[in-house]
Amino acid sequence: MRLPNEKNLKSLKQRTTSEQREIAIKGGKASGEARRKRKTLKEELLALLEEPGMQESISVALINEVLYGKNRSKAFEVLRDSIGEKPIDRLQVNEVDTTWFKKDAKRNKRKDIQ
Repeated sequence: MRLPNEKNLKSLKQRTTSEQREIAIKGGKASGEARRKRKTLKEELLALLEEPGMQESISVALINEVLYGKNRSKAFEVLRDSIGEKPIDRLQVNEVDTTWFKKDAKRNKRKDIQ
């Protein structure tokens, strides 16, 4: 088997339509398989969380990690975010005072006229 290098690599534009179609089909199948694996993992985790005492065990483990673990700050962030206390990453603007802008615009117009 030859290893890829600059001499034996071809861009999609250099390939025939049938080769392009074949590559696209392979990519689509691989994408679907990866999506199914992610969905399966999510379903497995949700099922485990429904078992009696599992959420309590995870909560206790997380609190112990915050108190005594090696990566206490990261554990604290996970705990804080899990209870809905994550700080807002974006700046919220409730009201904008544009009077200063309007006054500045009038001043600039006067300068242009002179």
